[in-house]
Amino acid sequence: MPLKELFTRLGYDELLKQERPLLGENYVLDPASLSSTKDFKAVHESVFLRENPLALVRQIHLQNASKPHTSLNVTLAVCWNGFHDALALLFRFAGSFERAVPLESVVSTMVAHEFGDFGVAWPWSGKGDPDILAFVRNNALVGIRAHDGAQTPVLLGREVDTALRTRKTTDRYSDTAHELFTELKKRQGEIPRVPSTGKLPLGTLSEGAFKFFFLSASGSVNREAGRAQSWYYRAGTQKGRQEITLYWSDAGILPKRDRLNLDVI
Repeated sequence: MPLKELFTRLGYDELLKQERPLLGENYVLDPASLSSTKDFKAVHESVFLRENPLALVRQIHLQNASKPHTSLNVTLAVCWNGFHDALALLFRFAGSFERAVPLESVVSTMVAHEFGDFGVAWPWSGKGDPDILAFVRNNALVGIRAHDGAQTPVLLGREVDTALRTRKTTDRYSDTAHELFTELKKRQGEIPRVPSTGKLPLGTLSEGAFKFFFLSASGSVNREAGRAQSWYYRAGTQKGRQEITLYWSDAGILPKRDRLNLDVI
């Protein structure tokens, strides 16, 4: 039975006809504050912005402090455009493994473990506690991969889902003014202008506790050589009104967004 057929049997296609609200309140995974991971510590963490579907993705590697062979890889993602994108990302997660998923052992997290709007879990051996689970709550995806983790993935999944389920929700995301664009408009005007293939200095960003990500439909945003905190926009050949989007995130999974319109002449 193909993975898509299994998802359909578990109700995936029916959920694609439904909508869910957006996560409206940030969530930070703190292993020490959760009963399921109190014996774990974060040994590596990465965060990136995925363009298709548009999502902020945070990956956290947790290791048991007294049992180094026991570890968890946790993926947390918020899909900016909503519930359907989170479902699509879950399907990609389930199909991303090099080894074949034991489809006969896959269970619904909703039915077997009572959490998530939709989710799947399975043990690689075909029996016992799940080594892998992934679920969606509203527009957030949670994926957990365990090595010698026993019941920890299910316990952690339930705790994270409780935190997501009880957070505020919203129907849409609004922009938040960022000083990078605010200061640029003071210098260059409300709609900055830049020649085709020209360069527009944007300003500096002190990353510190924040991670910054830029998207532009035409042209590119880059760091200045030798000045890692300074950024500039290199216009493309397409003239007319263009837009640069800035996303930034703290230690949580819900980013903020600001947008800048400019004219390429």
